[in-house]
Amino acid sequence: MPRKKSALFSKKKKSKRGGHKDLQGSLINSAIVVLSLLLVAFIFSFTTRQTHHGVPIKVTFPALPEQPRLAVEIYEQKPVMDIEVEILNGCGIAGLASKVSDLLRDNNVDVVRSENADNFNYTQTMLILRNENLEDLNYVAKTLGLDPAKDPRVIHQPDESLSVDLTLILGKDFSSIKSIQTYIDNWSKPLSSIKLNSSGSGKLAESIAHLALDKKAENILVIHVAELTSITDHFVICSAATDIQVKAIADAIRKGTVSKAWRIEGYEQLNWVLLDYVDVVVHIFKSSEREYYRLERLWADAQLTEYNDWNQTIY
Repeated sequence: MPRKKSALFSKKKKSKRGGHKDLQGSLINSAIVVLSLLLVAFIFSFTTRQTHHGVPIKVTFPALPEQPRLAVEIYEQKPVMDIEVEILNGCGIAGLASKVSDLLRDNNVDVVRSENADNFNYTQTMLILRNENLEDLNYVAKTLGLDPAKDPRVIHQPDESLSVDLTLILGKDFSSIKSIQTYIDNWSKPLSSIKLNSSGSGKLAESIAHLALDKKAENILVIHVAELTSITDHFVICSAATDIQVKAIADAIRKGTVSKAWRIEGYEQLNWVLLDYVDVVVHIFKSSEREYYRLERLWADAQLTEYNDWNQTIY
């Protein structure tokens, strides 16, 4: 028969386990107190070392890379003058307005826009003052090498409706202005013409232009934008006086091209018809709509070909 444990034995064993737990708790509490004291001592010691008799200790940090210059710092070194100028390409030489813009900006002039003029038949370059600030006129004229007192190309023609101080129209005589010609000569990329027939898209654009001309379309332009955007290679822009003629031009182009336009817009209203051949995008305007939108002015730096009576002129 197994021997039964006495109650006394059980109590003693339980008491022994309880004493063991109390011992563990005391050791943990002691360890916490000791660590707390060490932490306080460390903080006190660090603070004391940081200031010795009120003199801070020099702390050396590793050198950081040079921070990029802020735009305001660049502006302070080479501020843009409060002269707002618009530059209009009046001779059709692609890229000319952009380069003259760079020339003036290098001389701290604020060129607010550069685009095509209303036509490319300006024989003479003109610098036009749009307000009464003769100091602005003198500065820009001298930057270009023009004598504001004697040169007939420097004109005072105020126009409060324009939000610019000066208008510079670049005519066909631009090369006679030494500062402009010198700047262009130093430009690595020459002002050259694009041969329209050099690619498949060029041939398509040329074919579309002739189809439009055959239907008596007006002011036919092929704008070459392959180097300026990934949207397309060429824009063909033309106009007509009536919606009937707009439709006739659109129909002639759609029937006369081997490629099919993958997108057609405006065919119902006939104010502005768009034919999208991917590499060539055609815009056929009613004359009033074209005058309002002036789409070609958005591509002032692009080279273009003008079609008139089966002749083509590359600008």
